[in-house]
Amino acid sequence: MVTVNLYVKVNTGLEEVDADIYFDDFNDNYINMAKHAGLYKSIWEPNVKSAKSLSILMRPKLGDIFEKYSELEKLISSHGYGTVDRFAEKVEKYIQACEKHPKSLIKVE
Repeated sequence: MVTVNLYVKVNTGLEEVDADIYFDDFNDNYINMAKHAGLYKSIWEPNVKSAKSLSILMRPKLGDIFEKYSELEKLISSHGYGTVDRFAEKVEKYIQACEKHPKSLIKVE
């Protein structure tokens, strides 16, 4: 599982701290779908630091999820967790958060 975070640096007057704006978990059931849709690197191993840059990379790939829907359905894990619709919903929410907070930074754990 990977946890994605968008955060900003906040100066409290005493110190600079990270303030989370958005977070979500993408469990390992989505790895094959993400790879097939071209989103694996953006979610699990982003090579950009800002949310704006990430949203620019991810937005065009969201349509690929729906274009490849039937192919992605075949990649659902055998225990049934992680549907294509749920994956698309999580990706969309992540992109929306990036677009809403374009100056935020990305942390993947």
